[in-house]
Amino acid sequence: MVRDSLKATDPHIAILGHITPEEFRAKMQDSEMAGGTYNRFLPIFCHRNLILPGSRGASAELITNLASGWRTVLADASRIDEVQFSDSAWELYCDQVYPALSDDSAGGVIAQFTARAAPYVQRVAMVYALCDHTATISEAHLRAAWQLLNYARASAVHLLGGTTGDPKVNKLAEAVRTAGPDGLTADRIRRLFKNTTRPERDRLVAQLLDLPGYTRFQKPTGGRPTTIVKYAG
Repeated sequence: MVRDSLKATDPHIAILGHITPEEFRAKMQDSEMAGGTYNRFLPIFCHRNLILPGSRGASAELITNLASGWRTVLADASRIDEVQFSDSAWELYCDQVYPALSDDSAGGVIAQFTARAAPYVQRVAMVYALCDHTATISEAHLRAAWQLLNYARASAVHLLGGTTGDPKVNKLAEAVRTAGPDGLTADRIRRLFKNTTRPERDRLVAQLLDLPGYTRFQKPTGGRPTTIVKYAG
């Protein structure tokens, strides 16, 4: 605010970030989701499949070979003015890829997170074509890009499938899952949202029960039965 603005000439900026699902959900803001901040990123879920206490990274030979290959790709790509679709690839995009990636019938945060999937599949296919030293997107490039976008969409479902865009419902969902097989009683829900009215708590429970895996049942006691909300998975 107190310094002159900086200007980057002809910039092309890419961001690669890492975050745990729990931390992302905790920091997620509805305004950024609706405003299109998150759908400018491709979520890619990954996990560590090996525990290596003495990992030393890639070998110098491997890094040198990769660097040499990328220098060739970048040099060839810099001489290409425009990347075009082949006829068969464009037909595949129009008939199958675009309708599939533009389907937002599910609505909610998943649709918001993946709203740019259709244009992104074109960009990824372009990158695949350039990596093959060609200015033409083939059907193989497009299908590979489509699979990557499908995985990104599945990652978004894995990341946000239990969220609704309502922080209170998300808080209730987390509490119910943490409660395990015993579930969460109505009294514990009341204490969890002690500053809310009963109609508001009923609304939160009703929205939670619309999500897959959440159920409500009556547990017999010596007197009045206890209502319990449970996550069945």
